[in-house]
Amino acid sequence: MSKSRKAEPLKRAVSVLALLLSPVALYAQCPLCYRAAASAGARFAQGLRDGILILLPTPILFGAMVAYMAYRKRHSYTDNTAELNTNVGRSR
Repeated sequence: MSKSRKAEPLKRAVSVLALLLSPVALYAQCPLCYRAAASAGARFAQGLRDGILILLPTPILFGAMVAYMAYRKRHSYTDNTAELNTNVGRSR
């Protein structure tokens, strides 16, 4: 694999990260929700924070499970191909 192909995923990851951290992406929310949260009292703001914390573990756990499965399967394709190549050489 050439150096440019190895650097390509890194370039994509950096550009996605830059897009996600840009001010435009940070402020892209429903104006009605923003106004409601800004004009509400402290109790509503605390409820909003608690709701976010309640909803947060599900996507984190899902992402961790996908990462764990990918980690476990990372060499299965190359191991199978190496096994097939050794079996083909023996049959001749």
